[in-house]
Amino acid sequence: MAFDTPAGGVFLESGDESMTPFGGFVSLPAFLQKLVILDVLAETAPVIRTGPNASRPRDILTLFFPTTFIDGSRFAHVNRLREDPLVAAVAGTRLCPHYRWR
Repeated sequence: MAFDTPAGGVFLESGDESMTPFGGFVSLPAFLQKLVILDVLAETAPVIRTGPNASRPRDILTLFFPTTFIDGSRFAHVNRLREDPLVAAVAGTRLCPHYRWR
C-alpha cells in the first residue's frame, strides 16, 4: 500500500519482523487530512491563539486524535507524541510547545 503523508510518500508492506506498536500512526495523519475534519474544527475553535509560541489549533488536534487511537488516557500520553520530532514530521505539524514553556 502506498500513500502520501505531510512528510512525503510512504509504502507499507507486511512482514514477519515487528518494528513498533505505533507503526499504523504513519497512516493516521494522512487519513485525517483527507477527511478535512481537523481543518473544520481548527477554524471553529472558540479560543484564538495569538502568542509567538502558541501552538496552532490544527497542530493540537492533529496530535490529540492519534493519542486517543493509541489508547492515551492521560495528558502525559499526549506529551509523548507532542515532543517527538519524528511524529511532528509525519503529522506535518510543528513541535507543540510544552505546557510549562509559557
